[in-house]
Amino acid sequence: QELLFPEIIKIPFNLHDIIDRLIVTINSFGFRVEKFGNDALRVNAVPVILVDSDPISSLKEYLDSNFNFDDLSDSILEQRMDKIISLLACHGSIRRGKNISSEEAIILLNDLLIVEASSYCPHGRPVLKVFSCQQLEDLFGR
Repeated sequence: QELLFPEIIKIPFNLHDIIDRLIVTINSFGFRVEKFGNDALRVNAVPVILVDSDPISSLKEYLDSNFNFDDLSDSILEQRMDKIISLLACHGSIRRGKNISSEEAIILLNDLLIVEASSYCPHGRPVLKVFSCQQLEDLFGR
């Protein structure tokens, strides 16, 4: 999702040496960021799925988190970003008790079928529950 007004995020001093690697990692998760001066990033777009959450704050949190400079491999940078994206996606999800239309429910269930590991949210809580016919009958007193 393109931002009408790009956001500028200051890069902590200790990350200046790896700013180009950070940009590659962040962009691989659906953001569109670019270097802005020597100590900042300009965020031009955020992943569409995260629009309803607060991706800019989470990106700032990612950059402000304590990086272990003994291991700043690309896979470590990706793992850290993946964790933040997972949490954002979970926080932006449909909450229990929220009413949705039949059409939204069908789209949601169809989307769920194509997602890997769709049985659990990023926190490990189940998102699906299978009931046998007997359990359904018992629930509804039949």
